[in-house]
Amino acid sequence: MREKENVAPRQSRRPIEALSAASFPPDDARADRFEGSRGLGAVSAIRDQDLRFPGDQEVAEPVDRARALAANRDNQRDQKGVDASIVAAVTISMPAAVLAGGASRRMGVSKALLPYGRTTLLAHQTGRLSDLFSEVFVVAKEPPTSDVGPARVVLDRTSDRAPIHGLVRALEEAADRLFVLAVDLPVVTYHVIRAIAERGLASRAAAVVPLADGRLQPLAAVWRRGVLPAALARIERGELSLHGLAEEVGAEIVPEEVWRALDPSGNSFANVNTIEEYAAVREKA
Repeated sequence: MREKENVAPRQSRRPIEALSAASFPPDDARADRFEGSRGLGAVSAIRDQDLRFPGDQEVAEPVDRARALAANRDNQRDQKGVDASIVAAVTISMPAAVLAGGASRRMGVSKALLPYGRTTLLAHQTGRLSDLFSEVFVVAKEPPTSDVGPARVVLDRTSDRAPIHGLVRALEEAADRLFVLAVDLPVVTYHVIRAIAERGLASRAAAVVPLADGRLQPLAAVWRRGVLPAALARIERGELSLHGLAEEVGAEIVPEEVWRALDPSGNSFANVNTIEEYAAVREKA
């Protein structure tokens, strides 16, 4: 019996012609379906060169790009989380006020405007407090005429320049706890400020005040808004001492050995009242 001849190789490949609605008889329903598929963006012709699949390299490249993009987004998200946690850990959740309304009688010029480092004494104080506290503002008698740094300004319109007036004006801006720093205490260290502030957050006392050389330091301390009635009453009586106010409200004292452990130099509460004192601390700026 004769084997059937394989004729497949002899068949010529006819190119696939592009189809249109005219390729079907007028009464053929396929014509309507074809026109509908064109409306949906269907391909009207497929040729030999289109009938191929992408190679491994072509597939790998977009996949690798997608993976890299996803990894990059994950890294950005994680970094944002890390940055946010660092900020939350560093920032102390209370405002800080720089009191800059003193008379500067012994200095002869406004202490706030004195050059200090690359800026003024006032901008130096607000700048470093802004690294620690949620908000910083300045209490002054008049609008400052020079750079105040990263802080807003509130005015104390009382004519008397006793610091208790500045404290009262500052506490009027606070919801509760407030770190207060005098403009003329430029060398209180970062760690000492943080220790006082954190103790103030943890304490229920009306104020947390450090002790240095046997004297209270009420202008580098945490005060609470609740002391306002006592402060106003003392002003009414003409008793303007912040030391007296601290004692009256039962301030918690930060012992000297506590802050000296953070500042072995012991210079944190060296203030600037004279030109000589200013020259001495400026050398450290």
